[in-house]
Amino acid sequence: MKKFILSIGVIALSLGSIMPANAICRDSRGNIIIENGMTYSRDNGDGSCSGCNMTCGRPLPQY
Repeated sequence: MKKFILSIGVIALSLGSIMPANAICRDSRGNIIIENGMTYSRDNGDGSCSGCNMTCGRPLPQY
């Protein structure tokens, strides 16, 4: 039972950390923009930033 509960928790955390593909900054060719070894999101999560502004965007680590 303990392993089952831990498994459910791991699955929930995994699904909760997935970033939608359309939220990643891309260049005009559709390639993911990588700046200083980081990918950037289109906004900072609260809607106050958009358009892949690298000074405002939220860095997403590459896996």
